[in-house]
Amino acid sequence: MSTTSTSASPRDPVLIAETTSLDLVTLSPSTGHAVRVLASGLPDYPLLQPSLSPDGRTAWFARIGGGGTAAGGGTHLASVGVDGGPVIDRTPPGSPDEAPAVSPYGTLLAFYRARYDAPQADDRVWLVIESLTAGRVVAERLSAGVEPYWSPDGRHLLEEPGRGGDPCPVVDDLGPDGIIIATHRPDPGLCSLPSAMNYLPDGSILSGVACPADPLHMPGGALARVDPVTFHSSILLCLPTGVLATSVCVEDGGQILLVAGPPAQRGGSLYEVSGGHVRAINDRRNLIRVACR
Repeated sequence: MSTTSTSASPRDPVLIAETTSLDLVTLSPSTGHAVRVLASGLPDYPLLQPSLSPDGRTAWFARIGGGGTAAGGGTHLASVGVDGGPVIDRTPPGSPDEAPAVSPYGTLLAFYRARYDAPQADDRVWLVIESLTAGRVVAERLSAGVEPYWSPDGRHLLEEPGRGGDPCPVVDDLGPDGIIIATHRPDPGLCSLPSAMNYLPDGSILSGVACPADPLHMPGGALARVDPVTFHSSILLCLPTGVLATSVCVEDGGQILLVAGPPAQRGGSLYEVSGGHVRAINDRRNLIRVACR
């Protein structure tokens, strides 16, 4: 797979999002409004699962194409420059691939691949790590994850849980070539299904969890810092009442941006964390996922 993309200044703030209208867009970080539509999803597979290349120039996502359907495992990986341009298929149309994430140095790609010929349903989804320089798979294993996230140093891969009701995240230790050296899972007693996850610049994990003051203990009512070794967590802050985080990203400078909204609503609004407080950038409630660099 080629890593060639359209050009954009790496110093410019880059923010992309998946919207409730099934579009992949660039957002204005100051207003949260769409600046440019990069690609569109389809009603039978609205989950684009976007991520950004480490230089902020290329958006990666999952799409339907080549006659595939979500039910038949027809999603495949694609990319598009954040300045626009043609959508490039990165895996063959109809491949059962989703949730792409490029490593911080741009040399490895992590994603999920379904195998519908597996004897058991639990054996269908595999985490795949591919070398973008060598064009070959370097590691793969069974997974219950739904989104992979690279640590800032590229030595670890965090998997946000969500398949089969498994509430525990997983952290893989990786060699420089992407081979999985060890896999860490927390004690089940420390697991509660998170609403959103990502890495902080210091290598700790940012996770959406229940706010201690919430009598319903709904996931996403607070943001917590999670130790990547012990998986013990500490609450950073609670979100406004009635708002739950569904997606979170951390910019290069450490700025935290998140999508959050009412629990019964599919779309959320863009928020930022500033000075230990959460501030709504807008209240459009039309976002599903956000990705930044």
